Amino acid sequence: MSAKFAPGGLIHHGQGKWYPGEPLPRWALTCLWRADGKPLWKDAGLLAGDHVDPAIGPAQAQRFATRLAARLGLHADYVIPAYEDVWQVSQSEQKLPVNLDPLKLKLDDSLDRKRLSSLLGKGLGEAVGYVLPLKPEAQPGQKAASAWRSSPWPLRREHLYLLGGDSPMGLRLPLDSLPWIAPRDVDPLHAPDPFQDRVGLREAGVAVAVKVKIPAAPRLEVGKSAVEIIHTALCVQARAGKLYVFFPPLTVIEDWIDLVGAVEAIAAELKTSVAIEGYAPPFDPRIRRFAVTPDPGVIEVNIHPASSWEELSNNTRLLYEQARQTRLGTEKFMLDGRHTGTGGGNHVTIGGATPADSPLLRRPDLLRSLITYWQNHPALSYLFSGMFIGPTSQAPRVDEARNDSLYELEIAFQQMHKRSHPGTLARRPSAA
Repeated sequence: MSAKFAPGGLIHHGQGKWYPGEPLPRWALTCLWRADGKPLWKDAGLLAGDHVDPAIGPAQAQRFATRLAARLGLHADYVIPAYEDVWQVSQSEQKLPVNLDPLKLKLDDSLDRKRLSSLLGKGLGEAVGYVLPLKPEAQPGQKAASAWRSSPWPLRREHLYLLGGDSPMGLRLPLDSLPWIAPRDVDPLHAPDPFQDRVGLREAGVAVAVKVKIPAAPRLEVGKSAVEIIHTALCVQARAGKLYVFFPPLTVIEDWIDLVGAVEAIAAELKTSVAIEGYAPPFDPRIRRFAVTPDPGVIEVNIHPASSWEELSNNTRLLYEQARQTRLGTEKFMLDGRHTGTGGGNHVTIGGATPADSPLLRRPDLLRSLITYWQNHPALSYLFSGMFIGPTSQAPRVDEARNDSLYELEIAFQQMHKRSHPGTLARRPSAA
């Protein structure tokens, strides 16, 4: 589907919905591409996809991490090997009954025992992956390429041990063990103003080194804020026959594009396909996306915005055709023979390609009028909702959901009216 919608796009592996009783969040695949038509990822063969290589292991992860650090203008000594916590695994093993072999599994074994057996089978002395503390350097004005900086990670223990779990190593970093930083010195991750003017995206640039030097142990004093310690990191991990690159959180889309370009350059240099995971790029209308994630009983697809009914119709037809070719259906028959859709979705979101283009943000009174009309014509709910109505479903009317939703919406409209018309009172929407 990415080849149809987004040639030159990139597949991002993330986490989706997490339901009670499930050990981990479900998977989520997001296809990202540039709105200007230029390729975001040039060689699709360098994306791992379904390809599994049993030869991929920690040695390949270390080589990729050190090459990537050099590409970003950073010394290789900044790369830190990460291990599973030996003591934690040893304590888990000691809790097992004496007449059970932790290396022999049964189908009815718990998830904790399966995890323990997997760790013992792999060997605890081998690095799980490699961590590169990473943060973009703030640069004034329009920059030709991103600059990056790193720092050592002073830890109380002799090695970097990951937190327990099955998630990617980038989500199991012991960040609480890093030197303390005063709240006033923490650099918050603020997203750019969605209403700011944006110029065209530049091509991925070669990283600019702020100052390449061998990492030295920072001078730490008790009670003094360690402002020089970076608390975000990129991780490279060999997992299930694939090489995963975990991206740190970034707030500027140009930095994210430059990091993508650096990863692809190293993948091409080493002739190794990779999978991109971790934090998704920040919202930017110059980067489009659609996402695929599993929901109970269905595969949920959220497609990108369309600027016309014709484009929306073409996207929907293409999506349904791609689903049919993968033997997925978008319709079903009930036990009594009624023909219906496979879920309660099929949402149409009204807005704009950017927040500044949204008619509902430019004219809040239009949204208030639309909601009021919908409330005073309750038959519309039954016309568009099919079998899925009521407070426990995806209700089409705001007053069919939580009781406080309608009042929160009323307060929001009053505040918006007060800001745009000082000294006047907003007309209260009438409830159905």
